[in-house]
Formats: sequence, structure tokens, C-alpha cells
Amino acid sequence: IMTSTEKNLPSVSDLSYEDALAELQTILSALEEETVDVDLLASQVARADELIHHCRDRIDVARIQVERVVESFEQE
Repeated sequence: IMTSTEKNLPSVSDLSYEDALAELQTILSALEEETVDVDLLASQVARADELIHHCRDRIDVARIQVERVVESFEQE
């Protein structure tokens, strides 16, 4: 199984939300093909899991920041 380092992929934590989402969509498209490379399947699913968690974390951070801004407007 190839790791992200072996494939020279950037660390998930270094990706923007947009880049992580684009990579996730690429992986999902590849997994939907009938000619899925079984040897890469496990590593692709693991990478997709990392990307999903990263995207969710980025959304959570953005939501918290928006809530803080809204609260500051309400207090004024």
C-alpha cells in the first residue's frame, strides 16, 4: 500500500478546503469506475477519509468564526 508520502501527495493538513474537496472528488470518481485498481483501493479510501475529516474540520472552524462575528454584532 502506498502512503501519501510515497506518492508525493501533499499532506492533507497543508491543503486548502477547495484543494481537499477537489482531490476527494477525484478519488470518488476513480472509485466509481469499473476498473478500480484493487491494489490502490485501500490507500485511496484511507486518503479519502483523511480528506473528509479535513474538510469537516475546516467547515467547523469557519462556522465558529462566523458565530463569533454574529455574536459581536448582536452585542453592539
